[in-house]
Amino acid sequence: MMNTNSQPTSSSSDTNPGSASTPTTTTSTPITVYTRCGPSAPRIRYKRPHALICNGKTETWGKAMSEYNCPICIGVLKEAAITRCGHTFCLECIKRSLDVKPICPQCGTAEQAENIVPNYVADQLVIKYLSTQKNAKTDILEMAKLNDSSPSEILQNMNVNKLNLNNIENLIMILQRKRDVLSAESRVHERTLLLEFLGELLKVKKAEKDRLEKEVHLIEQDLTQVTSRPYNAVKGGGGNVLHNDSESGDEGIAMSCSSSDIEGFNTQVLSCEELKEKSMSARRKRMHSHFDELINIYMDSRKVDLHDVRSNDATVPNDSGESFDYEDLDRFGSTLSSISRYSALKPLATLSYSADLLTNNNIVSSIEFDKDSEFFAIAGVTKKIKLFEYATVIGSAVDIHCPNAELLCNAKISCVAWSGYYKNRLGSSDYDGCVTIWDASTTQKIQTLAEHEKRVWSVDWSNGDPRLFASGSDDSKVKLWTTITNQSVATIEAKANVCCVKFCPQNSFIVAFGCADHCIHYYDFRHARQPLATLTGHKKAVSYVKFASKDELVSASTDSNLKLWNLQSASTECVRSFTGHINEKNFVGLGTDGNYIACGSENNSLYIYYRDISRPLLHFKFDNHRNMLDKPKVDDAGEFVSAVVWKKGSPVIVAANSQGSIKILELT
Repeated sequence: MMNTNSQPTSSSSDTNPGSASTPTTTTSTPITVYTRCGPSAPRIRYKRPHALICNGKTETWGKAMSEYNCPICIGVLKEAAITRCGHTFCLECIKRSLDVKPICPQCGTAEQAENIVPNYVADQLVIKYLSTQKNAKTDILEMAKLNDSSPSEILQNMNVNKLNLNNIENLIMILQRKRDVLSAESRVHERTLLLEFLGELLKVKKAEKDRLEKEVHLIEQDLTQVTSRPYNAVKGGGGNVLHNDSESGDEGIAMSCSSSDIEGFNTQVLSCEELKEKSMSARRKRMHSHFDELINIYMDSRKVDLHDVRSNDATVPNDSGESFDYEDLDRFGSTLSSISRYSALKPLATLSYSADLLTNNNIVSSIEFDKDSEFFAIAGVTKKIKLFEYATVIGSAVDIHCPNAELLCNAKISCVAWSGYYKNRLGSSDYDGCVTIWDASTTQKIQTLAEHEKRVWSVDWSNGDPRLFASGSDDSKVKLWTTITNQSVATIEAKANVCCVKFCPQNSFIVAFGCADHCIHYYDFRHARQPLATLTGHKKAVSYVKFASKDELVSASTDSNLKLWNLQSASTECVRSFTGHINEKNFVGLGTDGNYIACGSENNSLYIYYRDISRPLLHFKFDNHRNMLDKPKVDDAGEFVSAVVWKKGSPVIVAANSQGSIKILELT
């Protein structure tokens, strides 16, 4: 009798011998089956699951089966055997299957074990297949070892079409293993590099700490010594500036603060203390404007003591005669005083190079003082050398000054030079290639020397022999002349145009000259085949050379740089470069008193440097008007300072620009 609460099932379900079997896996889907005989509890039937193929992944049964696999063991055929119905199995697998049930496992056809025969063709195909798989796996392993190859290169070299699922799974496993190895190595390298970096950083910071401790100790030591030092031993600039005796100090201040010096029309009278504080405030401001460079100067001056600072005892000198070495400290104090001493350039007088008020071509090419600094000569493109008396110009109440004498030339003048022994002896060089010696008192020519083939840029007198003078020209020659004969007595062949020549102040035959080859050549005329030194460092033509001392040379170039050279060192190295002015194509003048350096600029300004500071201390801007009838203009493009000279033994500079305006300036 059929259960009314159940649905009928097909007859095949009742006759299936496996309908009452127990479940073999929990992952199979149960199927409810009812009996035909009366109401009874439903029995559960489970589908037989397929074996898990490919590392336990489901749904891969059909993908794993191939023509080389046995349908019974799902493995590669071993000793392939074929049935009468045409199906191929492993020999052992088909025999065991027929012992259980004498039918073909594939199609169910009745079969007997004695009818099974070997399938040699299948064996050959299996052997070939296994060989291919082995080669593919070897290729995968080899490609996995190529650390330097990119993934695209590996895939290109690999026969991807021959890879099956097993090969790909193996490749993924190999790559994952390689990734883990590389990640571990990367972490090791990262840790190693981090340790090395931190170790090196610790060494650097410890070294900096030690250096700073030494510097602090040295500064404290110097501070203690300066604080305890007697005032009458403190040097600044040119001599003693402070005194321990309070009366003498007050007297000096009182003398400098007399009423005649500080009183005037509409002028507020300041006390001595106010003047002193005002002066110190201005100097303090100038000191702080160059503070970073002053730190370097101080450390350089104290570097000898800095290496052995721990051995120095920062104590006050005792009564037994022991004293502190103040030489380096005094030298730095002198530098500090020199840098902060001047605050401006004060115009003392103004002159005009051209007498023609309507002439625009008034470039002044050279200005020079005579040996006593009483007269100065001005020369340029107007073919005239004008001589002025300094005291007369300064003492005049008007700015229209007439020259004491004029020397008429046949060509534009490039340079003038006074003899260091004969007061009225003046030399000049011109654009026609001539060197002329003049008697300034009579305005007459003494000698005219025309051996140069091109324009002569420079002429200079020897300081050791009053008869000798030298010239440099665009014909790449430096010639040594004498007042005794009209022919040169020696010639130095340069490799480029010679732009400037200067004699060494302590030697009659040694000269330095700058060339268009960007170099400064240092020669002895007695051994003219080889230079004593060649100074390199400029990037363009060297336009001026001046001796700051017997062992130091200052050079100017159209690379907008001044350089200070030490001729005494074996390497003749550049001590310092000075930048701040503009000089790219014109000769802008150069002058020095040994400590301060003055040069022109192509922005119509004069710049002042100190030998220990690479940046300008002061600058002075020229007015922009072509002649006396013009009004000053705002735009000064194309105008430049063309000549500079320093008055010996004084803070006075004479400078001229391309408009023919000459300024006598004083450092204040």
